[in-house]
Amino acid sequence: MIKVAEIERIRWRHFREGVSVRALAREFQRSRRTIRRALADPGPWEYRRQRRRACPVLDPVAGVIEGWLEQDQGAPRKQRYTAHRIYERLVAEYGFEGGESSVRRWVREHRPKPRGTLTLPLAHDPGVDAQFDFGEAQVRLAGSLAPVQLFCARLAHSTRDVLWAYRRQSRAAWLDGHVHAFASWGGVPERGWYDNPSQLGRLRQGTFVACEEFLALQSAYGFRAHHCTPGAGWEKGLVEGLVGYMRRNYLTPVPEFADLVELNRWLGQRTAGEEARRRQGQTSE
Repeated sequence: MIKVAEIERIRWRHFREGVSVRALAREFQRSRRTIRRALADPGPWEYRRQRRRACPVLDPVAGVIEGWLEQDQGAPRKQRYTAHRIYERLVAEYGFEGGESSVRRWVREHRPKPRGTLTLPLAHDPGVDAQFDFGEAQVRLAGSLAPVQLFCARLAHSTRDVLWAYRRQSRAAWLDGHVHAFASWGGVPERGWYDNPSQLGRLRQGTFVACEEFLALQSAYGFRAHHCTPGAGWEKGLVEGLVGYMRRNYLTPVPEFADLVELNRWLGQRTAGEEARRRQGQTSE
């Protein structure tokens, strides 16, 4: 199975460097069919078994398990079925004689997995570099003081800013923030600058190893990520400056909003106002 990292390299070589399908097939030692699929689908790809393997013990109760897993989608997150609980019910209610390991394997392969959608870039090459980070701030939501996590993005050349508020600095928030920033800019920079956020991967022997979802985002939108030296925040000083500027100028005194929707609408208006104000010595991106 081809890995997401390899798909990203194939797409970069083709869309950014103009390498042909034939040359990519030789370089990566893949069939042209696989190369074309990589260019059309940024991944991650799911393994598709050509012929379904018979499960004589599990097949009679497969429909029952599927029904329980479907019901799970509307249950509280901490009160959803585990494979062990499914096995217990099968034994108690259906006289199941198979092993728990086979139930665990079946659940792992068939449990619905929520996946976000990735789209092709709106445009290529609106700028070379952009910087991304998160910053925490306090606002009043529905009358109560509450912390929010603010996704901050800034184009290096024009310093066009994007701010978007979330409840938590999660992997989903990082990915969604990128999608919102690219839509706001109307294009995608060639390179993004980051710290080494645990939500997007992990440091391994001094090198940042990105998670599959972040690699798929890079592959879909056609940009590369540069991760700064640990503890060297000045390497992406533009967005670090945006975090501080936002707190001092947008959120002082502490503003009040009905909810996050109103807050994000207001942040969009503030950044649009900054964009309209011509910065001395600068031109648009």
